[in-house]
Amino acid sequence: MRVVELIETLFFGANLAVAAAIAVITWQYGKFLKDTPYLRIWRVQYLVSAILVLVLICEIIGVTVIRVRAFLTLAALVVFSYICYRTVHFMQEYITTQQKTILGLSTPSIQVSEGILVTPLIGVLDEARAKHLTETLLQDITRTRAKTVIIDVTGILTIDTKTASHLSRIIHAMKLMGTHVIITGIRPQVSETMTHLGVSFESIPTLRDIPQALEYMQKNIQRT
Repeated sequence: MRVVELIETLFFGANLAVAAAIAVITWQYGKFLKDTPYLRIWRVQYLVSAILVLVLICEIIGVTVIRVRAFLTLAALVVFSYICYRTVHFMQEYITTQQKTILGLSTPSIQVSEGILVTPLIGVLDEARAKHLTETLLQDITRTRAKTVIIDVTGILTIDTKTASHLSRIIHAMKLMGTHVIITGIRPQVSETMTHLGVSFESIPTLRDIPQALEYMQKNIQRT
């Protein structure tokens, strides 16, 4: 009997702890979702705590039939699983939206003068961003009839073989449209890493900064 009583006590305590934890987490996290339509779905999580409390009430009043307990516990698990699924789905949509927003903001093309575009790159140049950048640049080149594009990589954290490959494809696509390409802003640390990895941009002018690139254009490209 003592073993059974111990198990019942542990079960009671575990249910109470889980119900309280889920209620607190739901309340705390709900404060961050107050401006999103997902809040109403998230609040369904309170139902899990309510069901678990109902299980405890059944224990207190003596309704300890295994079927009742199992049914209520299963109902709580079903609700909890549903909320977890909806949470993952919501976070995936949120992350996708944020990525699209970041892509749109982090790859601007600035027309500094007639026929000249400057594109500053910041952060990490991955596959998705490289594809977006290529599409954006080609559209901007067509729209502005740019003859030269200056890609400033001052904000790039590191240029490894993958990043260099992405840049090479972008440059190749622009060259096919008859556009000159200049790379500026390779920092000393990045240059050292590129040298160590054997990464280089052959036949592409690489200059210190944008003013130097503009001066280079005046002396060379505009003469051709």
